[in-house]
Amino acid sequence: MLTNLVQILHMTAAYQAAATQLMVGHAEWAAHQLGLKEKFPLAIERNTNEWSVSPAPWGVGGMIMTSNYVYGFSKGRLNWITRRSSPNPSPAELEALTHKAVVLDTNGVYTLATNWLSHLSVDVAKLTKQFPAKTVQRMIYLNRTNESGQVIHPQIPGPYFDVAWAADSFSSSSVLSAVSLRIDGSVPELQQLHIRKNSFYEGNPLKVADAEKLLGPLPKPKHFVEKLMGGPGAYETVASPDKVEAWLLDTESSSNGVTRTESIKLNGNVARAFSEALVDFDSYAWTESKLCLPSYAVRLRFTRNRDLVEIMLCFDCDILQISHRGYTKEENFDFAHNRLAEAIKRAFPHDQLIQAIESRDEQENSAEYEAAMRQYEK
Repeated sequence: MLTNLVQILHMTAAYQAAATQLMVGHAEWAAHQLGLKEKFPLAIERNTNEWSVSPAPWGVGGMIMTSNYVYGFSKGRLNWITRRSSPNPSPAELEALTHKAVVLDTNGVYTLATNWLSHLSVDVAKLTKQFPAKTVQRMIYLNRTNESGQVIHPQIPGPYFDVAWAADSFSSSSVLSAVSLRIDGSVPELQQLHIRKNSFYEGNPLKVADAEKLLGPLPKPKHFVEKLMGGPGAYETVASPDKVEAWLLDTESSSNGVTRTESIKLNGNVARAFSEALVDFDSYAWTESKLCLPSYAVRLRFTRNRDLVEIMLCFDCDILQISHRGYTKEENFDFAHNRLAEAIKRAFPHDQLIQAIESRDEQENSAEYEAAMRQYEK
């Protein structure tokens, strides 16, 4: 496993506060440069859904959210800004957009885009030399009924323009563009900004002063498993339970947690196999994000004195859910898949669905995980 994984996971409130303060300050500066409709000074809610901070080894990064925009940072640079709006505009809202009069043509939009980038300390000359730019006016697809009563889908120019610098053929949704902006040509106003290549920035990236002091000493790997479980007490309940029970769940149910078997008490060896895998730091693909909707097949209950921890397992996407005294947390158990699968097969030797769980090439998965993690640090 990665030798610096503990460094990646390690975070303190002091470091988070310092990194967030840097991002807020830079976002406020950028908002002034771009003429964004924000309330100054920028106010970020304390709700953790309104901000996030990336691991310290990856440089200053994360996300902050205001009432109007979302700002994203990585490696000390502002990488994207997105206008907060309805993700699914109504037909009436789309119709209204087609009636907005634009005050800029494609040339005017391009000039505005390059001026904004220059104000953000982007070397536009270097960018344009390496990537050709293209500006297009976005079309709006409407549903209308013609004189014959047929539903038609006319394409009508809207107020939004996309400007992108890309090596390939231009696509407004392409993630291959080095830099792209979406501008409302009727105001004009920025809707989206993506700067995917930090090499076009001039000046130094954001950096937390005294980062090592703010982070303090590195904790032991056990600390992160305790935090995952819901605290030291929950960790001890899973590590050294008085009793372990298991149920099989109905994966076809629309609601997770519907049982399809009665509970069974696990014997010593099987219970120990679950405990050892679940409290092992190296069992988890920490920080990995998956676009999976878990379908839990197994529920485990660990009891120690009066304490109780429940864990549900999805062997399709290797995601587990831990519940302890109102606390709930999900994590990826990619590197314990085989151990946990073997344990549940021993617990339910005659269940066809359980016996059909396939083994994983955990060594290959681990290599891919490590490569992906290192990519963030480049």
